[in-house]
Amino acid sequence: MAFSTALLLLATLAAEPVCGTDDGEAARRALLEELNAARAEAGTAALAPHPALCEAARRRAAAVAVRGEIDSSIDVMRGINTALHRDGYDTQRWIESTLIGSRDDGVLEPWRDANPRWLDDAIGGQFEHVGIGFARWQGRPVYTLLLAWTQRSEAGLRAKWLADLEWVRETVLADVNEARAENRRHPVERDAALDLAAQRHAEDMLRRAYYDHQSPEGHTVARRAREAGYDRPGGVGENIAKGIFDPRDAVRRWLDSPGHRANVLRKKARWMGVGVAFGDNDNGFEVLWVQVFGG
Repeated sequence: MAFSTALLLLATLAAEPVCGTDDGEAARRALLEELNAARAEAGTAALAPHPALCEAARRRAAAVAVRGEIDSSIDVMRGINTALHRDGYDTQRWIESTLIGSRDDGVLEPWRDANPRWLDDAIGGQFEHVGIGFARWQGRPVYTLLLAWTQRSEAGLRAKWLADLEWVRETVLADVNEARAENRRHPVERDAALDLAAQRHAEDMLRRAYYDHQSPEGHTVARRAREAGYDRPGGVGENIAKGIFDPRDAVRRWLDSPGHRANVLRKKARWMGVGVAFGDNDNGFEVLWVQVFGG
């Protein structure tokens, strides 16, 4: 993220409390601002406070303040992980560090001294949310930093390269024709109308959060192909798939399924179209694949 973008986010966050409104607010805000400034310099995205992380960090700091010692046992870490999931945070990865400070400055210097490797990960790592806990032990401040990255964001990052539809379609075509050659079938060719029909169906399934060869209105692949402008002789057949994988893996999965394999290797097939759509819907984050054969 560019430094100016990070500053814009910080300005937006300035109107909201950072994980609470108690006497630790100033320290938490200073800590967040310095952490995001360091991440901007490193080229990583600014962090936004998240309620689930804020609550887990608050409890962590309070527990340390009661005992005056930092317990980082596996049971404590499991408790944090359980709390995040219980509060609805679908964490892919999270890291935590707690320190007992000497002054209420709320800056990163204590981490640079005590845990520089952890701080390097906090500044340069793939995170999007933060929780900052603050408490006091014998008048000294106790800080907890909890950074996390969601499963949904991880899925979106992994699927981003599928936006290159031309590459997806050419890769699927090459692998389909390789499988057809191995089974003494003639190659199929790309058809623009079938590409369009496949893409429309993938996008419709994503938008309306269903997964079927028929739309909720009962529309079939034959109708979708016709409406996309496909007018070649012969019938049409369709394969669909769901999941975050690359185009070659999509073809392999279709070949491993008897019904889908029959479509891929159909002797009379002459033309093919491919569509893929990904993003959020009522089911979460999904990647939906469609393959249409004609002829």
